[in-house]
Amino acid sequence: MEDELLSDEQQQALSHSSHTSSTMTTRPAATSTKVRPPSSQPRLLPLTLLHRFSLQRIFPRAPAPPTTKALSILDSTCSAFFSFAAAKLYPAVPDRPDPFTPALVEASLAHVLSAYPHWAGRLRLAKSSDQGRPYQTRFGRIWADWGSSSDPGVVLSFAKSDTPLAPLVPPLVEGEIVDGSALERAGVNPDLSSVVALRPSPTEAPALAVQALHFTCGGVAVGFRVSHSLADAGTLNRFVADWADVHRAALAAGGALDDVPLPHRPFQPDALDQQATGDLDADELDEAVVREYAKLPRTALDLWADPACHPDGMAVTSGPDPSIDALDAALGRPRGSPPPWSTWHSDQPVSVRSLFLSPPTLERIWAAAGGREGGVSSHDALVGHFWRLCVRARKLAAGTEVRITPAVGVRARLDPPLSPDTIGSNFVLLASISMSDKVAGAGGEAVAAQAIRATINSATPSALSALLAHEAHALDPLQVQPYFCGEEHTSMSSWIGAGVYDADFGSGPPVYAEGVMPAVDGMLLFEDVPGEGRKWLERGARVKLALRDEVMKKVLADPELLCL
Repeated sequence: MEDELLSDEQQQALSHSSHTSSTMTTRPAATSTKVRPPSSQPRLLPLTLLHRFSLQRIFPRAPAPPTTKALSILDSTCSAFFSFAAAKLYPAVPDRPDPFTPALVEASLAHVLSAYPHWAGRLRLAKSSDQGRPYQTRFGRIWADWGSSSDPGVVLSFAKSDTPLAPLVPPLVEGEIVDGSALERAGVNPDLSSVVALRPSPTEAPALAVQALHFTCGGVAVGFRVSHSLADAGTLNRFVADWADVHRAALAAGGALDDVPLPHRPFQPDALDQQATGDLDADELDEAVVREYAKLPRTALDLWADPACHPDGMAVTSGPDPSIDALDAALGRPRGSPPPWSTWHSDQPVSVRSLFLSPPTLERIWAAAGGREGGVSSHDALVGHFWRLCVRARKLAAGTEVRITPAVGVRARLDPPLSPDTIGSNFVLLASISMSDKVAGAGGEAVAAQAIRATINSATPSALSALLAHEAHALDPLQVQPYFCGEEHTSMSSWIGAGVYDADFGSGPPVYAEGVMPAVDGMLLFEDVPGEGRKWLERGARVKLALRDEVMKKVLADPELLCL
């Protein structure tokens, strides 16, 4: 059961990893790592001076015909998250040429974009003139246009740093606290403004930005920023692995690309929408669908309820757009619960920290949660452990309802399941709910892990099909927010098994790879680490936490942090 909680994107990425090049270099096993007592003070890194010397737009090598297509129901809901970033770090290999020469990087990126042509196109909001089904042209739905001379392409930049790469690679030393924002502060990732944002006001920008940053030692960091309506973590890492395969083949052929095969990555957002229950074009949901949807535990906070209480700039929408104001009044749908803004101390400083957990520690955490015999996976236990640490550090009153919002992949959970090659943002946010004293108190490890397992088990094919129908009928896909931050809420995402170490551009796999997590209170990110071992539990894991400074200090000082 230890892998069962992984989202289907991550399960698919695990199988994808078996197709990586046999030339990959061997990485040291995580089981040989050192352990030192935890410290709340992060390892400080030198400041980096960044020199960006090239910025250009890249288009598919094989031009696509002009195409317009609606994104999926779930892709449209992801416009709330704007974009996300990731990075992969590659050390220089002695006595081997640099595989990241600008000319070859440009050429191989253009070649792989021929398999992902819509990634070089334009994302936009639906128009009344769009030739789609009625549900696809409702307010706030996302469409993609590509194959025209006005396409924005993909932004590719090259830069140089005045420091070596090595200080940016966090050690696999248990107990050493690392600054989780180090790569972002070092300029590894493209800026937030480099990628399109569709809400609250659309911007003119590409959907994907890439940066290759060269260090004084010859190492390279490749940073990415992508619209979340275009890709989730599994899709982004699959794209990067595909690009690396193309790049490596071109490198072996002396830069020639004519005979380099392309991956088959069909863009079929309709395949997801077809799994929705009922008539998506009807004005209202069928009552049976409403009852099935209600079986899913979710946080549902209505941003249109009590908009006067919204702090400035904190809500992407605060009421119906004028174009749907009359429809909202005619339908007369009741408002839901407003966000509990008073529980989110957004004016207080938040820090991002990262720490490595060794396989023995992961085993102890799993055992404390009840292990396989307790009906929970090792991943359930890991997520539950850090949820519990956050609840303990926040010192909430007994009986306070606490929630964690796991991101759950849907590809493999639908019936029939979607193809493993399905690309897009195919995940939903659910909620695990308990009481503060039960999670923080004796036996809380099992309580937290079992709550998470119950949430994952609730994601049945019928419930997910009802959720798709529910989202398709929303007046605005961003009206109801399925997550929150602050004292009573925790949000998590897991990139474990998402293939972050699969991309070999010709010098071996990355020595370090990460997803970027914003400094927003109450966010957790679980990541793979390099090393030997078929399963992540055999290599260890890295956990990133974004918490208010006061809470962070308590979490890192908690005697149960490493479950000793």
